[in-house]
Amino acid sequence: GAYMPSASYRDPSGRVLAQPTDGFARRFPVLCLHRDRLQRILYEACEAAGVEIRAGSTVAAYERGAGGGVLARLADGSAIEGDVLVCADGIHSPLRSQLLTALGGAALAEAHEPESCGYAYFRATLSSDALSSSDEWHEHSFETWGRGRRFGYVPLRAPEVFWFGSVPLG
Repeated sequence: GAYMPSASYRDPSGRVLAQPTDGFARRFPVLCLHRDRLQRILYEACEAAGVEIRAGSTVAAYERGAGGGVLARLADGSAIEGDVLVCADGIHSPLRSQLLTALGGAALAEAHEPESCGYAYFRATLSSDALSSSDEWHEHSFETWGRGRRFGYVPLRAPEVFWFGSVPLG
């Protein structure tokens, strides 16, 4: 990855609206990683620590296990006990609903039900040797805000850059 350089937030004409000071950026650095690299780093760290990773299983429910751990009940009827359960099953996760219900009842789960923000979001990573030949592409990052639209650019490890944009639906 690469640390995010000189970030700025701009209006549609390119005028800077906000920019963190150098001191702020040094105190709170932001490391930018491509998602697949982050997943690989986490997977390898878990593997090195002896953590069992089970892909392709559907967790139907969970409960607190003996001694403060967690018992995951799988859809095939089996169960797995462990110290921690990491659920990466998306924004409409039934396990998220189960947790919110357990913490505050059905009202809390309903109050935190995901809602559309009314935008379509696009993102991509671009890798090009042409970008690596110029340090300028890796010295700046920005986000531009317009009427209901956003566009941003963040350099990753050369020669990769990440861009994103959003537009209103409908």
